[in-house]
Amino acid sequence: MGWYQEYLGDSDVPTKIYHMCPRGDWEERPMKATYYSSSYKTEKVIRCIHDASKLMETANCFYKEKSPLDVAWVCLEVDTICLRMNGIEIKMVQSELEESLTCPHVQEGIPQEGVTNTFRIQRDEKTGEFLFIVGLTDACTGHHGSTKITV
Repeated sequence: MGWYQEYLGDSDVPTKIYHMCPRGDWEERPMKATYYSSSYKTEKVIRCIHDASKLMETANCFYKEKSPLDVAWVCLEVDTICLRMNGIEIKMVQSELEESLTCPHVQEGIPQEGVTNTFRIQRDEKTGEFLFIVGLTDACTGHHGSTKITV
């Protein structure tokens, strides 16, 4: 068994997962502090997705109408091996949007070292629609823009 399988076990948890949040939620936490989503207090999980191309559909379903147009959003790329090495459990849960899709739910906060990249999410300025993740999903759609954000 490889060293990483010790942490991943036989589960279907991918090694990279993605979580989106308002940019302020990520940047305004104390330096190097563990990240908790705004919904963690009530849900006790941090909802993620393992297919970044599905994130915009999720964003538009759950956040488009609720998020003011002037709120910037980011996508966190999370290393699940790092999370497991820190004793953080990840459960794969049936998606609310698509029967064939399972989504990773992180059972605790995400430590700084578990976030490998931070990407800006592009929204339509008039409608608030979430369009693409700059530097991640824009290559698939043909959109061009600045690359990842380093925080």
